[in-house]
Amino acid sequence: MIRYNYYDLAMINNFRGKNKEAFDQILLYTEYKDSVIHDQGLLEIARIETQSMKEKKDHEIELLNKNNEVKVLQLWYVACGLLLVIILSAFIFRSLRITRQQKLIIEKEQKEILDSIHYAYKIQQSLLTSEKYIDKQLKKLNSYK
Repeated sequence: MIRYNYYDLAMINNFRGKNKEAFDQILLYTEYKDSVIHDQGLLEIARIETQSMKEKKDHEIELLNKNNEVKVLQLWYVACGLLLVIILSAFIFRSLRITRQQKLIIEKEQKEILDSIHYAYKIQQSLLTSEKYIDKQLKKLNSYK
């Protein structure tokens, strides 16, 4: 507004024949016009810089989001891997426990069978005539011949 006011005053003073005042006001008009153009240039530069910074920040945000997505995906892979290891470990420990129980049962049954065999052997030994007695009797029989 000031710039246009100086221009209008310069035209009025020029029309009145006051060339000195008109010239001074044209100088002020030019100074304000240059100032406005300079300010507009600075505003445009600031706008471009702001836009550039915004684009950089948007790009950084996009990269961070992608990085976060990769980290989340990696976390899921690790979690799934751990879950798989836990499940496999549970199956292995279960199998080991069952195998131990079966081994204990087999050992117990084997002991019972061996005890039974030893008992039967002792019974047989007590019922059967001893070898010494048989040899002794055979010698007696051979001596009678």
